[in-house]
Amino acid sequence: LSRLLIKMVTCKDVIKMENKTQIISMKVKYLFLIISTTFSFTLYAQINRPQEPKAPFKYTAENVKFKNNFTDSITLAGTLTCPKEGTNFPAVILISGSGPQDRNSEIMNHKPFLVIADYLTKNGIVVLRLDDRGTGESEGNYNETGLNGFVNDTKSALEFLKSRKEVNHTKIGLIGHSMGGV
Repeated sequence: LSRLLIKMVTCKDVIKMENKTQIISMKVKYLFLIISTTFSFTLYAQINRPQEPKAPFKYTAENVKFKNNFTDSITLAGTLTCPKEGTNFPAVILISGSGPQDRNSEIMNHKPFLVIADYLTKNGIVVLRLDDRGTGESEGNYNETGLNGFVNDTKSALEFLKSRKEVNHTKIGLIGHSMGGV
């Protein structure tokens, strides 16, 4: 990444400017500075992800598929992470916010649901995270689905977790953000 040199301009400097050309030149320089800073931040955001978990994991990660039998029988796909030893674990479903998102809720090359699932599973909690309808390996059309459809997708995920032998059926929670928190 390149280093940034910022020249501070005081009010006295602005008053000393004698014509509009200098003002326009100053505005262009600061616009370039803003664009350069944004570009540098974007590059850094895409390169530096030290919190993203790397294999080998201290838990199992299984790609899963199940039907939404509450609405339209589409197949939903996701990843189920489970501690390697034991049984009768509490579990959570990670629910994405508005807009079609994959199971990791990836944005700007960052995977917050992967990071959350890693932390929770290392601490003894089974985690199910899903591709939204029409995203990744899940069927359906995100844009043609209303809130009821998404609620039914979550209910289907809950029923799927109840079918798993490693899950304590009385200790299943939901973690959602934005619309997923509804």
